Amino acid sequence: MLESCSCNSVATDEAVYVVEVEEFLKDDHYSGMGDDMDDGVKPDICDEGGLGFTPQRRNVSNNLLPYANQLDAETASQLMAIKTNLVRAVALSDINHGVIYWTAKLYRYIKLNSYCFTKEDHIAFIKLLFEVVITFRDDIWVNVHVGQTLLLLLKKVSLLTPDDLELPWRPLYDLHQKLFHNAVTNHSMLKLPMGCENNINSLIRHCRPYFGPGTTEELLQQFLPMMCPFDEQMNRSMRYLDMFLPLVRRQGGRPPNHHLWRPLMLDMLRNSPFWEVIAVGLLSRLAWKNMGHIDWEDELPLFFTKVLRSFKLPVGYRGMAACLGRGFDNSNVAMFIVANLGGGSSTQQHLCRLVGVVESYLHPSNYGSWTSQIMDLFNKLTLHFNKRINRERRQNNEDDSYWENTIPDKKKLKRTDVDAFVDCLLPVTLTALFGRAGIGDASVVLARLAALRTTLVMTKFLDLMYPALTSSTEPIRLQACLSAGMLTARSLVTGGSDFPAGPTHVLPLLKLLLPGIDPNDISKTMSTFQLLTTFSTLIPLVDCSAAPSQMELSEEETELCMQSAEFCDFLLVFLERCLTVVESCVSSQSQTSQYTALDSSSSSHAAMSKEETLLEAGMSFTIRSIFQQSHPDIAKLLVRRLSDYVIGRTLETGVSGRLLANICRAAAKAQPAAMLAALVPPTCRLLVSLTASEAAQKEERPDSEVMFNLLMLSEVLHCRCDVVVLYVDEVSVVLQQCLTLVCVPTQQLAVSVLGALLDSLTTTEPVDCRSFTQPWDTPFDEFLPVRHWGALIAGGWTNMKIEWVEPGPDEQAAVTKLFHTFILPELDKLDKATQDLTILTREQLKQSVSIVLESFNAGALLPYWDEEPIELLPMQVPIDTDKLILSSCPYPVQFSQDTGRPSNVRKAVAETILRLSDAMITTDSDNTKVYNHIINILWTVGLLHSIKRSDFDSRWRTLSQVQRLLRSNLVGPHQHWHYVRHVMTQRANLQHLSRTLEHVEGLPFTATHKAIIHQAFRLSTTNYSPVRRCGQQLLRNLFVQFPGSYLLVLPAIKSNLALDPTQHHKKFKGTLHVLLGSKCKCLLLKKMWPGLQHLWPALLTAQHSEKPSIATLISQLTDNVLRYTEILAFSDTASAALLILARSVAEQLGVSVESSEVAAGQARVEKEEANNLQTYHQLLQDIATQVNSGKLQWRYELLGIGMLGSLIRMKVPFPACAVKCITAALIHHNNSIRRLGVYYLSNILRNQKRAHVKLPFDPYAETGGAPVTLQDRIKPGVDRPDNAWLQYDPSCVDMTEQRYNERKFIHSTYMGFTSWPSKVELYAPPSEQPPLNRSFEELSDAEKEIYLFFSCTENVQKWIDFLTLEDQRGSTERFDARKMMVFKGLFRNFGNTFLGVLKPHLERMVNDAAEAGQRCAAEIIAGLTRATKHWMYSDWKEAMSLVTSLITQAFPKMTSSAMDNWHRGISKIIMDRDANLLAPLVEMLIDFPDLPTTSSFTLQCRLYLCTAMLQQQEWRMMGVLQRVLERLTPALSHPYKTVRDRISLMLFNVFCDGTNLYYGGRSGISITGESPDLGKFVEYVLGELGSLQEYSGGNSSGSSKTSNNSSSVDLSPHTAAQSLRHVLEHMVPGVEAMVTAHEISREKKEQDCDDYTADGSTTATADTLAASLDEPRAEEDSSSADVMMEEDRSSQEVASSVFGSSNNGEQVAVVAAAQLPSPSFEGAIAENDERKNAFRIINTICSFIQIICARNHYATPKPIYKLLGALCQLESVDSEQEVCRNCVGALCTVGQTLVRQEEIPELLHRIRDITHYRWWRARISALGVLQMVVFHNALTMMACKEAPPLILEMVLDTLTDERLEVRTMAQQVLASLLHIAFVQNPEEIKNKFSKVLRKKLRGSWSSKSESWSSERMVTVHGAVLGLTSFVESAPYTIPSYMPQVLCTLANYINLPQPIAGSIRDSLSHFRRTHHDNWQEHKQHFSPDQLDVLNDLLLSPSYYA
Repeated sequence: MLESCSCNSVATDEAVYVVEVEEFLKDDHYSGMGDDMDDGVKPDICDEGGLGFTPQRRNVSNNLLPYANQLDAETASQLMAIKTNLVRAVALSDINHGVIYWTAKLYRYIKLNSYCFTKEDHIAFIKLLFEVVITFRDDIWVNVHVGQTLLLLLKKVSLLTPDDLELPWRPLYDLHQKLFHNAVTNHSMLKLPMGCENNINSLIRHCRPYFGPGTTEELLQQFLPMMCPFDEQMNRSMRYLDMFLPLVRRQGGRPPNHHLWRPLMLDMLRNSPFWEVIAVGLLSRLAWKNMGHIDWEDELPLFFTKVLRSFKLPVGYRGMAACLGRGFDNSNVAMFIVANLGGGSSTQQHLCRLVGVVESYLHPSNYGSWTSQIMDLFNKLTLHFNKRINRERRQNNEDDSYWENTIPDKKKLKRTDVDAFVDCLLPVTLTALFGRAGIGDASVVLARLAALRTTLVMTKFLDLMYPALTSSTEPIRLQACLSAGMLTARSLVTGGSDFPAGPTHVLPLLKLLLPGIDPNDISKTMSTFQLLTTFSTLIPLVDCSAAPSQMELSEEETELCMQSAEFCDFLLVFLERCLTVVESCVSSQSQTSQYTALDSSSSSHAAMSKEETLLEAGMSFTIRSIFQQSHPDIAKLLVRRLSDYVIGRTLETGVSGRLLANICRAAAKAQPAAMLAALVPPTCRLLVSLTASEAAQKEERPDSEVMFNLLMLSEVLHCRCDVVVLYVDEVSVVLQQCLTLVCVPTQQLAVSVLGALLDSLTTTEPVDCRSFTQPWDTPFDEFLPVRHWGALIAGGWTNMKIEWVEPGPDEQAAVTKLFHTFILPELDKLDKATQDLTILTREQLKQSVSIVLESFNAGALLPYWDEEPIELLPMQVPIDTDKLILSSCPYPVQFSQDTGRPSNVRKAVAETILRLSDAMITTDSDNTKVYNHIINILWTVGLLHSIKRSDFDSRWRTLSQVQRLLRSNLVGPHQHWHYVRHVMTQRANLQHLSRTLEHVEGLPFTATHKAIIHQAFRLSTTNYSPVRRCGQQLLRNLFVQFPGSYLLVLPAIKSNLALDPTQHHKKFKGTLHVLLGSKCKCLLLKKMWPGLQHLWPALLTAQHSEKPSIATLISQLTDNVLRYTEILAFSDTASAALLILARSVAEQLGVSVESSEVAAGQARVEKEEANNLQTYHQLLQDIATQVNSGKLQWRYELLGIGMLGSLIRMKVPFPACAVKCITAALIHHNNSIRRLGVYYLSNILRNQKRAHVKLPFDPYAETGGAPVTLQDRIKPGVDRPDNAWLQYDPSCVDMTEQRYNERKFIHSTYMGFTSWPSKVELYAPPSEQPPLNRSFEELSDAEKEIYLFFSCTENVQKWIDFLTLEDQRGSTERFDARKMMVFKGLFRNFGNTFLGVLKPHLERMVNDAAEAGQRCAAEIIAGLTRATKHWMYSDWKEAMSLVTSLITQAFPKMTSSAMDNWHRGISKIIMDRDANLLAPLVEMLIDFPDLPTTSSFTLQCRLYLCTAMLQQQEWRMMGVLQRVLERLTPALSHPYKTVRDRISLMLFNVFCDGTNLYYGGRSGISITGESPDLGKFVEYVLGELGSLQEYSGGNSSGSSKTSNNSSSVDLSPHTAAQSLRHVLEHMVPGVEAMVTAHEISREKKEQDCDDYTADGSTTATADTLAASLDEPRAEEDSSSADVMMEEDRSSQEVASSVFGSSNNGEQVAVVAAAQLPSPSFEGAIAENDERKNAFRIINTICSFIQIICARNHYATPKPIYKLLGALCQLESVDSEQEVCRNCVGALCTVGQTLVRQEEIPELLHRIRDITHYRWWRARISALGVLQMVVFHNALTMMACKEAPPLILEMVLDTLTDERLEVRTMAQQVLASLLHIAFVQNPEEIKNKFSKVLRKKLRGSWSSKSESWSSERMVTVHGAVLGLTSFVESAPYTIPSYMPQVLCTLANYINLPQPIAGSIRDSLSHFRRTHHDNWQEHKQHFSPDQLDVLNDLLLSPSYYA
């Protein structure tokens, strides 16, 4: 409600301008197009001036203000106060109040004045605040608040060099560890403020440039020992390196030691770990910060391949795409790419390849999730490219003090580099422009490219824009062009030497834009207005047609001058269009029905829809810009036309009238004198005449003419004060008559007129916002406007020439007169009403209050009252009472002395309104509208000067968008002011407004404010909900404005909470709302102990109410306490280092701090700490007393438990009374309370935990000492002498007590893998640890409460019963880690004291199949096992025996959900525990029973739990992995799929730790010989698949020529005949004789005329069957138990008795296995079982392959490639659909994984072998895999010299395959290779295909297939397919070769099938993909070629 205050002094049209543009000008799209509005350190902003010192940097906007000459003294005074009081606050240990207050002052000082202090002060501030931040304290919010100011001080890196400032890194690391990575945080005992982590992370990154020498070595020594690729600590270490590693070096200084860690990061890129995103970020920033100093050439192919994979393009296999790439931060990717461009690098070549690969995916028809990702990358690329160019240009600037290293001259970008970059991105950007992302990234990219090469970009864009503007059938293209045109407008307008003809396109475009103003299409109209506004802001609208006759101009300038003569006509037409829109927008309600006497409160805004509101804003801003930029002669014509239209016209005030009024307001803002002279006098005369009669005065119904003219007057008066003051008398006459009208709506509009008049008279603003400074009457030879289109203001702020208009004596006199005429009488009425409310009617009272409220539109001239400040918070330093300068010569408005009121208007109004509010509350008035006005007045009086914060923020965002739109993307070496004057003028105005806001925020708290707060609290608890809501909002605003002011209302809150909520429901409810606050600002959470002591017990003792609203509020308060309660410190103690630094800084800054003051401050802190500690214990006692009383309703009891739990501290013992409350909550009847009790009991046990003893340990003691250098220490692996003992030792199962005590247990699983920390500490033996099994007397009071509770069998029984209850019926019981932590704490703190009590329950639960019992047992066992870390040997032995026994008993009773809970439990047990300590459990888990005979579900459970164990122990169980593999191997063919899935997952855990992982060295990590060998396992699997060879007809393990597997069937050509004979013998009786006959005639010559089937497959005669058996690749024959595929005609003849014809021409046999003759029935059964087992094995292996390829840390292991042959063949076994699906999934996964460059040849040779298999479907599968592999590794493949020719050879070879399907697939692969520019010599290949066609088709040829030989058919068809691949490789473009290829194919359209069909399909594809842009594409064809295409592509018309 407060935001709807009618004080709208600055609610101008700018606040909603470009509201639609913000959708694509957001920071994520357009961020960084430039830096902040003040760029860099420049000479004109570092001068001393009147400051008395040389500042680091000035805020130039201050120099543009009208009172700039007075600001230096003010700034110096403010700075001295900040320095003095901030240093003293630190020295006096006043951290929580004094430091926070003056740090906030420093923050706002920098925001207002920039870094206006000396370098010494700058360094002193940073050091002082840095020490405050790194001091760990309980009140973390202090670190966060101070950190924000420190972040601002460090933001501008150019101001301080590393020589000036050095900061240590370790304190920041220690702080980060304590806050986010410690046990207290993990237990949720440390509640952090919102945004704390982001704030600290940002602070670390900004401190990074100033870390001292040797930081890199120290960081690596700290984090490398934590880096283990198998442990989650790896990700944390990588994040720390990303945050801390310094990457910048000073010019000519020491380079960063990147050679120490760069090889490690590069090795990570060769893998695919989940932390590679961090590695890419590190390497990218390293490249960006050291541009031209590091060679990255060798890493470019892999990097670009990673980028390509990150897009997750949908290139898969058979409709399946795994999308295995990881998404990168596109900013990092762009930095790396741009940093390596130029200087002879191949980066541009790789970028072009990448763009070529993804180009087709940006076409509008291919829109997907990848589109936005790709365009975002292009956005970031152009952004960083422009940044680099600017950096190189500034590098030559002698005044530039940027200290980072420079780019070597030989590495700088050249013009050719820029051209190549633009040529690379421009085509794809124009393609994406018309997609769904066109209005976003594509437009931004186009704008940045236009700044680089204006002629090239704008020429092509204009070729697209002109047709779009003239077409009415493509609205999407039009919208995209308008959006892009707005962003490229500046490039077009400025033109320059690069594009001199650019400005000549402006006026034609403007004329074409006029039809876009369409009231029926708001979106198009808004875009049109935005583009018109952009043009008009950059162009002076003046007729320069006379200039050519007066001076010599260029051809373009002459043309432009002649065009400018049309501006006047264009603008008049534009105005007519706008007026037409106004007339078309009419409210759906009539004026009469809209305003009635019964409902006079409805606003005219309510009649406007959202679209109409946007239209109003866009039109107003465009009108203002045009009128502002128009020459006075043109402006006069426009004003005349507008005034002629307005005068004498009456429109309804809902929509059309408001639109017209806003147009007039915008025009008056730009041309105030002309508009007011044309409209105000006639309007005033008309209004006076209309309202003069008595009948008009008493008329209750509104008069439409009066309403419209009042609306028009209220809007027109919003202009400059020096013009408005001339019409005050005329408007006053209107107000005197209209304010007395009876009609309420008319009164409201009259009040608005008064508010507008007061607002305009008191506003300080610039005179104009033109884009130039010269007067309009300047001769053309001195200032030619056409030469300054889009020009920037050179020379800095001194040439801005901004003129201001401020309220002066005349305005003061006018406002004073208005106050005495209209405001004082209303105050007198209100004073009388305070005595008797009945003297005024409700409407009269509302009218008076409304007038008073509107009077504060003159707030700029109404000073705040001067009263004695009241101290709210105990501070040791004074607050700031100085007021900011807001005027060059203030003229305050005051009441005269004879009024009997205070002269200060604000105080006088406040007193009257407070009395009125008291009177209304006392009489319980129900006039809620007056209440709301009163609340608004109170807020305005105390907290508003002239603008609301929300309005200012809106205008600031709008200006930020406009400046990004209009600024220059590229700047010259001496051109720093790259903003147009319009932007800088608005920026100066906002600077003035920001000072007014700061003025209000710095007001001291006085008695009047105190009275307002008390009144606001009363209003917050009234009987009317609308009033309460507004009062509560006012109260919250006051609390924010004056910290600590909430303490004033605590007594009233306590009093209201003691009331009976039944009798005082509204007051009680309002009080609860006040407590609740908003946005986590609950009063219960205020960080002051007195507030907690008052509020928490009072709320807890409040009476219960059954009202749902009260219950909801209590629940919300409870939720706030549970979620957002932060730790409150007992004192604001300053560390000794901080005090020493404060004294040192005080001496440096000349601040006096006495030693006695420091001592007094420390004494005060100690006393405060003692008092707060006493308050803490008393508060706990009070709450515990209430909770233990048993009188609380369960909601209040829940709140009490939450209060107690939120007060648990690690360093302060929790009292026994509170512990008793928590333990009692465990067995409470309410589930929520029980859950809370469990949650907080774990924290209490953590609070009671005793410190364990640690001893130093030297891991190198037995190996001759630690390595000296860092490089020698980094040896990742498991076979080093210093870490071999960490491996799991099975003999630890039977450890003796001596061995148990002597054994060194390393529980952190990352420890020792890469290296050892410099300091290693291990826990001492249990005998040296604090005793656990203590007697009752040895326990503390708090521990005794826990002991008594858990020693009671009844309590434990009841609690276990509750734990085993289902939370919700039918819900899944999930393992609760918090409950596990409770049991862990019990067993850790008390040993096995409670084990005897819990053991019977455990045995009962594990033998019960109930899910809740199993889950509870898993939680207890997990807690018990983790707690045994420090138990004595005997206790440990007993516990291990019990745990293994219980888990063994639980296996038979497990269910599916219970199995998941046990899995989580085992994971928790094994996590961060030395496996040797848990050896009995490990041995039990890996001791599988006989897998084939065990129950499937039991076996599944065992495997799943064993998997949990293996996943946690990673590399420390290499010996166990081999044992597990030996147990798993026989079960690969298990009959149950669930078991096989568990086996495949377990296989992944077996092989994931030691397979080809590159880490720390190019040769990979070192793994011991005990680890399983994946290669041997694959060989075993291939051997087991031997029985499936006949399903495929080929060798599954290799080429058809040889077989490396002795167990598989040899199907080489030598034995092919025997194999086929064997197969046929079992298929058809008597076939042996026929085969023998064919073998005898094998030597006969093969017949030339082979039959050709309809589908294109060749069929051999009977004579060729036997001959084909000796060929390397013959016709295939695939047989199975129930399906057989046959393609040979001879085979059809042989088996004609049993085969039927399928739909696709293939022969399919459906013969049951029992029908097939077999020499032995038992043998057939055995063979069938063997095949089933083989199928199960392949299913298991497929699942394993998908897991290991998708979830592994590295690329696909090489041994997996051996399985490709089997997968390619078996994926087409139609009889086994599961096998098909699994094989396809495995192939898809393998095809999309990363392939290392050194492994590419091996993979390609493997695929080539498969393409020679006899089974044609295997060859198709191989081609499909090849296509995926090449696409997803395109850039790496292109960089491999051996890969492209080998791939091309495979594809060209398969183009002449015997099978049509194979040839077709090869054609698709070739087309994709051509499409991504993979083929290096496409022209040569195309010529080869053409040559083959000419050779094979020489002479005459027949169209009948019977006359063609099979060899000729295959060869010709292959050549045709090769040419069609060229056609399909360019789906949306026309390459130079395309016309000729199409004509060549057209010549062979009549060839026999399937050749003709392939040609027609290709032509059809071409037509479909090129249809949308055919008008553009056909320009590439000659007329003859077009005739040929028309004959082929256009269907003949038979219409007569």
